[in-house]
Amino acid sequence: MKSYISTCEITTLVSLAHLLENIDEILKKDISKEEKTDLKYLRTYTKRYIHHAKERIDKKSDDRLKVKVKNYVPKLEPVRKYGDPVFNLAQDDFYDLVEEVMAIKCCDCPGVLGCRTREVLHDNFIPILTVTDESNPCEYMYKFTDLKEIADDCKKM
Repeated sequence: MKSYISTCEITTLVSLAHLLENIDEILKKDISKEEKTDLKYLRTYTKRYIHHAKERIDKKSDDRLKVKVKNYVPKLEPVRKYGDPVFNLAQDDFYDLVEEVMAIKCCDCPGVLGCRTREVLHDNFIPILTVTDESNPCEYMYKFTDLKEIADDCKKM
């Protein structure tokens, strides 16, 4: 039997160690009796496997394993690949997102030409908030006082 541990085995053992932590968290929740029994069996046999694996490896591999467990960050698969041009989002959620971005990027903006936010808003046919004049290089920029005036006008209606 080998006394060293491969990278694949280290990854497996690290994942199992963190699985044990998650099992303990799940057991604290309100679940059925059968689920608790199954999770306890899983926890017991996973602990046994980790124990036997750690018994057969040498000190150097054990130290590598401890470092990996300590620094473990689970890798989650992305829902979509970065740069994918198609992204499904409900229209209301999209407009909520646009509203948040505009509150950060466009409120009291100095009106820089070539703004990426302006290009995205224009390309997605986002309605213009205020009437632009020659002094405003961007139709989406607004001042906080303009918002108060618009809100007051809406209240009068």
